[in-house]
Amino acid sequence: MKKLLSLVLVAVMVLSVALIAHADEPIVVTMWHTRGSGANGDRIQKSIDDFNATIGAEKGIRVEHLYQGNYVKTKSAIMNAIATNDQDIIPEIVVLERAAGVPDFAIEGKLVDLTPYVEASGIDMNNFQQALLGFSYYEGELIALPYIRSTPVFYYNKTAADELGLKAPETIADMIEFARAMTKVENGETVRYGVYMPNDPAWFIANMMWQMGSALFNDEGTRVPCLEDGCLLRALTAWREWVDEGIMAPPVPSGVSATDQFCTGVFGSLFNSCGSMANILKNANFEVGVVYLPYWEQPSAPTGGGNIALLKDNPQEQIDAAWEFVAFLMSDEQVAQEAAATGYLPSTKTSTETELIQNLWAEHPQYRVAFDQLANGHELPWCAFKADFEDQMTIVCGELIQSRTITAEEAIQKLNEAAEMIYLEYGL
Repeated sequence: MKKLLSLVLVAVMVLSVALIAHADEPIVVTMWHTRGSGANGDRIQKSIDDFNATIGAEKGIRVEHLYQGNYVKTKSAIMNAIATNDQDIIPEIVVLERAAGVPDFAIEGKLVDLTPYVEASGIDMNNFQQALLGFSYYEGELIALPYIRSTPVFYYNKTAADELGLKAPETIADMIEFARAMTKVENGETVRYGVYMPNDPAWFIANMMWQMGSALFNDEGTRVPCLEDGCLLRALTAWREWVDEGIMAPPVPSGVSATDQFCTGVFGSLFNSCGSMANILKNANFEVGVVYLPYWEQPSAPTGGGNIALLKDNPQEQIDAAWEFVAFLMSDEQVAQEAAATGYLPSTKTSTETELIQNLWAEHPQYRVAFDQLANGHELPWCAFKADFEDQMTIVCGELIQSRTITAEEAIQKLNEAAEMIYLEYGL
C-alpha cells in the first residue's frame, strides 16, 4: 500500500510539474499577412518584436508571423488552412484586402465579432478615419479594423519636371500635357515614358468612373452602370490613346517592378499606392514630388489596402490573446509609427496629432498628400460579384493595353458579355 501511495504521489508531482511548465509557456498566436521585404516587412517585424517584449511578455503571449504573398495569395492560403480544420495550422490573425477579402470570410461567418473587444478596450470607433470603415461591418457585427490602408497618389520626377519647367498636373488634361513634355525619346527609342498607370482597373479605372460622375458598381452592388452610360468606354479609349501615342508606358510584364522603373527614371510619373511612399522616396535617384490623382470632372480617390481580422476557427484562449496584439496595433503610437515607416494612411484621427506625424509631415510633406486626399475618398460598395467582374476587367484591359489586340469598343463588348453572364450566375 505504501509503495502504491508513493507511486501515486510521484505521478501527481510529475503531472503538477508538467502543468506548471505548460503554464509558464506563452500562448503563441500567428499572423498571416501581405507585407514582404523593404519598409513593410521591417515594420511588421518591429511591431511584433515590440509587442513580444512588452505586453506579450507581461501577459504570456508571443506573436509569430508569416508572409503569404499578395492579397490574392494570402486569401487563398487562409481558405486552404480553414479547409484543413486543423487548429495548429489556422492562423488567429489575418490581413485581408478590404473589399476583395473581408467580404468572402464575413459572408461565410469566419470572422470574429470584435465589438465586445473594442468596447472592453475603450477603443473609439469614431476616432478612425470614417472613409476607411466601409468594410469593417457586416450584418451588425464589427468584423475588421483598418490596418495597412492606402489611397493611390501621383508620384513624379520633380527633378526632371523642374528642369523642363513643368508644374505637377491637377486634371487629366494637365496630365496629358505633362506626360508629353516628360516623355523622352533618343534615336527613335523611348528612354523615359511620361507616365505609368498599372493594369489595376478595380482601383484606377473605378476611380475615374467616380470622377466622371458614374461608378463601377451601383450602391446596391447589382450592376455595372459605367458599362451603360459610356463612361467606361471613354476611359478605356483614352488609356489606349495614351499608350499608342507613347506618352504612357504599357503595363509592365510579370516580374518587373513598376516602382523600380520609376525610381531609375524609366517612368517620369506614376500612379501608385501611398503604401509604397517610404520605399520610393528612399530608392529614387531624384527628388520625388507627390500630388493628388489627376481627375476628369471632379476630384476623387479610392481607398484600398488591408484590414486586420481574427478567425473564429480557433480556441477562445487563442482569440483573446490575438486581440491583445490587434489592440496594440491600433494604439496611436503604433498607428503613427506605421504611417511614418511606410507611407500607409494614419487610420486614426488622434494619431495624426502625435509629434511623430506632425514632424514627418513638416519634414516630408509628400506623406501628407494621401491623408489630405481622403477628403475626396471613395469606397466601393459591398458587391457579391466584385472579384469576378474585376478579374474579367484585368484580362480584357490586358488585351486592350498590353497586347493591344482589341479596340476599346471590343473591350466594352467583352465586358458587357461577361457582366450579363455574371448577372445570371448571381441571379441578378
